[in-house]
Amino acid sequence: MDLTVALHPPYFYYLDNAGVWKTSSSYHCENRIGVNGCSNRAIEVAEQELASNKFIHNTFTAILSSCNHGGLVDEGLKYFNSMSEIYGIEQGLDQYVCMVDMLGRAGKVEVALQIICYMPFRANSVTWETLLSACVIQGNVNVGRIAGKELEILKPGNARGYYALASVYQRAGKVEESRTVFDLICKYGPPRPVQNCLDRSGFPHI
Repeated sequence: MDLTVALHPPYFYYLDNAGVWKTSSSYHCENRIGVNGCSNRAIEVAEQELASNKFIHNTFTAILSSCNHGGLVDEGLKYFNSMSEIYGIEQGLDQYVCMVDMLGRAGKVEVALQIICYMPFRANSVTWETLLSACVIQGNVNVGRIAGKELEILKPGNARGYYALASVYQRAGKVEESRTVFDLICKYGPPRPVQNCLDRSGFPHI
C-alpha cells in the first residue's frame, strides 16, 4: 500500500465525524504481549484476541507497536484503518502516536505530520515529541521546525524538546539556528557551566 493512500478516503473517512476518545491506556504496551524483537509472534498473539472478540484498545496499540518495532509499515496501516472499518472502534491518541512513530522511523515524516493534522483531536506534547525525534533521525529540518514550534506552545521551556530541535539543526549544518535554540537550552535546561554549553565547532553537546 502506498503510504499516501492512508491520508485519503476511504481510509480516513471516519475523521470527519469522529468524536474525541479519551484513553486511559498506556502507550508502552509492549510488555503486555512481549515484543522484544519478536514482532510477528506478538502480532499472532494479538490476532487471537481479535478473533475471539476479546480485543480492547490496548490490543491495537500493542499490534501497532509490534509493527513499529518490526518495520512493518504496511501492516501497521492495515491494522490502524481496520479499527474503525472492521471492528467499529475509533482510534485513540495512543494509536495515532504509534503511527506517527512508525511512519517517522520509516522516513515518512511528512506523512506523519499530515496524520497529526488529520487527528480528530488536538495533538499533545508526546505526539510532537515523537515527530520531533523522527526528524532528528531523518534530518528533516522543515518538519522538525514545525514540531518544535508546536511543542514550545504546549510545553514552554521543555529542555528535551530544545535538545532535539538543536540536534536537527546540527545535523543539517545550520550553525546559527542551532546556537539560537541552544541559548534556550541554557536558559531553561538543567544548570551547567556556560563554557561547557558549546563545543569548538559552535554546536551544542547533544
